[in-house]
Amino acid sequence: MTIDLTKRKNFGRKLKVILAKHDIRQNELAKKLGVGRSYINQVCSGMTVFDGTKNSILYDFLLDLNTSKQDLQDYSRLYIEARGNFDLNTIILNNAKCDPLKSIIIEDMELFTKANTKKFRRYQKRLLEAQRLAQLSLNK
Repeated sequence: MTIDLTKRKNFGRKLKVILAKHDIRQNELAKKLGVGRSYINQVCSGMTVFDGTKNSILYDFLLDLNTSKQDLQDYSRLYIEARGNFDLNTIILNNAKCDPLKSIIIEDMELFTKANTKKFRRYQKRLLEAQRLAQLSLNK
């Protein structure tokens, strides 16, 4: 499977726009994520994409900065597309047309508030940590 660099570049551009809106420099973000500035530069230029953990930390940071709902939605969509190398809008629209339940779920997801999203992210982190600990105990 070939990687579509356009999706990564779109994600990087969106990240740069959001950082600029909040007057956050790449070196500040690098410190926040515990990575080098060159890594942030690679993400912003579309050469790579954050892993799930770094993305989760950044998303929470953006929530704390009161990033607009539209910017958060765009950021999330572009991250998923860049990470998964596919067009999310096409998949959602095609599946929603075929399945009314999926259409309802998509509508409900759009009603998530920032607070609910943050709670969901915390819950997701706890689940991932529990899964990691369970895996570690199985490996012993």
